[in-house]
Amino acid sequence: MGNLADRIRSQSLGLARAMRPNYTKAHNIQSALLQFVGTDQPIAYDDNTKEYVEKGYVYNPDVYSVVNTITNACKGVKFTVYEVTDSHKHQKYMRLPSEAKQFQLDKVVRYKHQSLVEVPSDDFLAKIIKRPNHLQGWGEFIESTIGFKLITGNTYIHGAKLENGANAGLVKEMYVLPSQYMRIKASHNDDNHILGYVLELTSGMTSTQSVKFPEDEVMHLKYFNPDYDGDGSHLYGLSPLRAGARVVRQSNDSYTAQMAQLQNSGAMGILAVEPDSMTEEQARQLERDYYRKYTGAFNRGKIVVAGANMDWKQIGLSPVDLNIIESQKMSLRDICNIYGINSALLNDPDNKVYNNVQEARKALYMEKVLPELDTFRDELNRWLTANYNEVTGKNYFIDYDLESIPAIQKDMSEMINQIKDSWWITANEKRIAMGYDDDPVMNQYFIPANFIPFGAPTESAMKALTNYKVEESFDNYPKSATETAKSALEFTEKNPNNCATAVGKRKARDLAQRNPLSYDTVKRVKSYLSRAKTYDTGSFTDEDGKPVCGSISYAYWGGDSMLSWAERIVEQQEQDA
Repeated sequence: MGNLADRIRSQSLGLARAMRPNYTKAHNIQSALLQFVGTDQPIAYDDNTKEYVEKGYVYNPDVYSVVNTITNACKGVKFTVYEVTDSHKHQKYMRLPSEAKQFQLDKVVRYKHQSLVEVPSDDFLAKIIKRPNHLQGWGEFIESTIGFKLITGNTYIHGAKLENGANAGLVKEMYVLPSQYMRIKASHNDDNHILGYVLELTSGMTSTQSVKFPEDEVMHLKYFNPDYDGDGSHLYGLSPLRAGARVVRQSNDSYTAQMAQLQNSGAMGILAVEPDSMTEEQARQLERDYYRKYTGAFNRGKIVVAGANMDWKQIGLSPVDLNIIESQKMSLRDICNIYGINSALLNDPDNKVYNNVQEARKALYMEKVLPELDTFRDELNRWLTANYNEVTGKNYFIDYDLESIPAIQKDMSEMINQIKDSWWITANEKRIAMGYDDDPVMNQYFIPANFIPFGAPTESAMKALTNYKVEESFDNYPKSATETAKSALEFTEKNPNNCATAVGKRKARDLAQRNPLSYDTVKRVKSYLSRAKTYDTGSFTDEDGKPVCGSISYAYWGGDSMLSWAERIVEQQEQDA
């Protein structure tokens, strides 16, 4: 046994040494992969992404339909800017696997609610997410973002930054660049080997316009590309249409053949004339008349009237005989498989996998849309949000809202049925999971009356069962905070505006009615007011008499006096803890 233990220990130590990070080795590997990459020239990529756009998306109806099905689903999902209020729970939220969105939706919603708070609508970053540039709203922007990636395998987003003022260095606008014209500049002599990006637009036969972008101004989304050719082409994403090139070509040929048949553009047969029944000139005239009267889509089915003895010999085949229709069905399914969606969404008559449209839509979101949005969200936070956090010192986080996806609301119903009898979580946790605001009186556990442990319960056990958890609530906030909230409500009633969210208005009503607040609510109030104070001007209107949303939203939550009180309560609770 001793010898066996020694061998196991020795092998374990050897494995540990092998797994120890070797940064020199990693750097050498990276350099080897880029050894043939030039230092100042754009990397040529032999993948003809322009063809994918022109002969795929623009030309092929199946590719167009599949891509649009995915992008339309993506652009319907709402994105929101939050600020992280609890880093620990936010990490728990981010560690949840993709499957959790379907099977642990209550946990997803709860962690998100407990760790994030929505920023005001007039926040600088919130405005960017609402309208990324002067030409596009968020829906169009994400449609372009996901669409280019689906077609070409790459998406390039340029962030135009402010050069002057207090917000210098912040991205003010985002533009999706045409990926079929983008090239990457890289160098193997630099650890940060991506030097920049080049937009190459060709006009005519020879004239080329090049626009250069620094590496930090472009966010590059791409699919996995295993094609390491030594020239740096692996830095580009691999288009799904490259794997499906033969399928798309076959599909295009099928549609072309069908159109040719519909237009009678090919010889379908031979018109045989009995000998001596028609002169050569009459035969030529008949040919001209036949072409003029009986060919073309609008002349199909007409009866030929001739004054000679003739016989028709079929030599062409119909679209059914040529299996054109069946070929088109197979091509559609192959294209759907390439993109990871089911052809039932494209009205495939022979595909009855799903019982109803709702199940098909749910599969589209869970298997394709949400993974695409996850990748985009993570890169957006790495590239854009990090830029704002560095400049502003805040802790922003951009995320999409599961609650805005109708296709998975059935899962929300199942979740409600699942948690309604779960005594081991508080009523407030149930409310949060179902999308409701918390309530101060719901911060305790309710043990069922028939829940009795085996054996004789000890005094401590009975105490744990009867007083499992009671969190303190607070109703001693300043009367001035109540008056501030009332004034904001009265102003909005007299001057209707869209300055505050439903959550903000509920908070104002709670303060106006002197409702007690849970400790979690107090923490959220502190977090929100500390951020919103920046946007408070001290007046509900500007010089032109227009509502000032920052001031109104700040007043809804109680204003300065409420902020001071909340800071004091949180500090006291943390000291007691």
